[in-house]
Amino acid sequence: MHVRLISVQDAVSVMTPEQLVTFCARVSNPENQWNHETSGRLLRYLIDFENAFSLATASRHPHARYYLRVLERQEAGEDEPEFVPNASEEAVTLEHVLPQNPDNDWKHFDQETANRYYKRIGNLALMKKSKNEAGGNATFADKAKLYGKSEFKLTSGLIAFAEDKQWTFGAINKRQKMMAKLAVEAWPNKVL
Repeated sequence: MHVRLISVQDAVSVMTPEQLVTFCARVSNPENQWNHETSGRLLRYLIDFENAFSLATASRHPHARYYLRVLERQEAGEDEPEFVPNASEEAVTLEHVLPQNPDNDWKHFDQETANRYYKRIGNLALMKKSKNEAGGNATFADKAKLYGKSEFKLTSGLIAFAEDKQWTFGAINKRQKMMAKLAVEAWPNKVL
């Protein structure tokens, strides 16, 4: 996400950096934007939520698909998107980039590391069922071609996180940190 400062009000220019961050975070709740009494709590929430999401796993497919659909809409940046990821598992499936049981093409992952990263949100992607089935258990290099052609922005963009054309735990971490920033925007805390 790129932000450009358009203007500064006089009152905003005397805010502390913490107050300015929480003022901006409350843009979806304008009647509470000037509430500086809870700024510290909101700032801690934003930091804690983003950090927690950057390490989160999704053990259940319905939850993972929900998270990815919401993040996909957030990435599109439209209030009323024309393209909404289909909730039907018959049309859109959950792809695990690093497979549950990696074969020789995944030598850079030992089984213990693979078990830790397999269900990480940064390792998951939405794919049309036909493309996911066509990819099967192909190598990452072969599947990357399918990912790149996906209509889902988060899926087509995942190849940018690959390291030396390989899907690594570093790639999963970097992608998940980007997704955590989207999550803070997608699920803002409107109470604080």
